[in-house]
Amino acid sequence: MFKYCVWYTVKETHPVHKMMSKYSSLFKTPRFPPHITIQSKLSKSEAISTYNRYLSVDKPIFTSHGHPTITYERFPGPLYFYAIEQPLNTNGAYVEGIHLSLAYRINKNFTPMELAHTEFVPRIYNTDLSICIMNCESENPGEWERVK
Repeated sequence: MFKYCVWYTVKETHPVHKMMSKYSSLFKTPRFPPHITIQSKLSKSEAISTYNRYLSVDKPIFTSHGHPTITYERFPGPLYFYAIEQPLNTNGAYVEGIHLSLAYRINKNFTPMELAHTEFVPRIYNTDLSICIMNCESENPGEWERVK
């Protein structure tokens, strides 16, 4: 689906883990690690190159930008990938497309009432982040695997 991805993952002690666990139970959606995507849809070698490049860059600080939104992406065939995403500021500046994914669902949109259950995402400090490579080829986000 998303091939190989390079992510900033959020450490387990950050409150966003509890929030996303609650959303997974409430919305009946798969669990996945809280993350901010650096780049997706990469080959394995592209992912390794991107990962190595970002290891030498200072990690940013992320803050919420507005309210969470519902997004979707259409894939070949009858596959729609829906998400609830929290747009983020990066080091205080809004950069379009940078977000924290809060919930995923295949072929079933989220409702406005579900969106209304989302909460404010606390600041994510650079010390809360680590970089990883994920194999995100499965259609089920619960089956995505950390490669590095």
